[in-house]
Amino acid sequence: MNWLEPVLGDRALVVSTIEALRERPEVERLEIRRLSDPFHAPVRDPWAISFEAELAIDHAALARRLAEKHPPRAVRRGDEDFVEYGKHYLAATPRGAKLLWFWKQPEWAMPALAEAEVDHFLAVLLDRMVTDSAESEMREVLTAAVGTCGRVLRANPTSGGWEWIEIELTPPIAIATLARAFRLENVGLTPADSHHSTWYVMARAAGERYHTKPEHGRWTLRAILEGSPRGENNARLPALEHAGQFLLFPGEGCVTRIAKLEVCPPPPPLA
Repeated sequence: MNWLEPVLGDRALVVSTIEALRERPEVERLEIRRLSDPFHAPVRDPWAISFEAELAIDHAALARRLAEKHPPRAVRRGDEDFVEYGKHYLAATPRGAKLLWFWKQPEWAMPALAEAEVDHFLAVLLDRMVTDSAESEMREVLTAAVGTCGRVLRANPTSGGWEWIEIELTPPIAIATLARAFRLENVGLTPADSHHSTWYVMARAAGERYHTKPEHGRWTLRAILEGSPRGENNARLPALEHAGQFLLFPGEGCVTRIAKLEVCPPPPPLA
């Protein structure tokens, strides 16, 4: 099983690393999904998003090898049963094993999430923001409260020396769930850049301008979508008229969910 060594780590993999395994006699089928960016020229050696391989090898031996690095967890994809080992997913087949690898955990492998847990976490987040919690206290409280809703990522210092808190939501949540918890009105969606690769949730009260970071106390919240805004059956949403410099799409009818929250403290006063 030495051929598996390059893909047993948790780092992101370049496609060529996986392609090198295709000619091995035990590899009966290998499919690779690669990261693509339609706004830039193709790169020589792109990153892989995932791969799926059918292998004529000893399933039990491979399972033991994977378990040396990660604890096993049973998951299900459709009608297939897999065991999760970190970024790898293993299933037995009549001829050996099926091995999957994902750069990011697929949604079908995420633990089931109760709506009450999400509502509780968002309520804690709003309460901490409006009470002007200290930055260290905010991070500690959110890390404890997030539970199975996601995870609080490492600190991201700005050029001014202050930090915002990133929360990755797994699985993502509906726009309506956040709007209800934070009492957001007139929700719109806007791209973060000209490539439209990142989308923010905007909100405004009646008669006010839209904000990409609605304020709650001295803290602000930025919600980032999992992809471009789409309606049911992947339908395009009609663009609203421009709001100042922003290209704006309606939040109503959008089924694209929120994948990340950025909780931003007030910047320190200028020296």
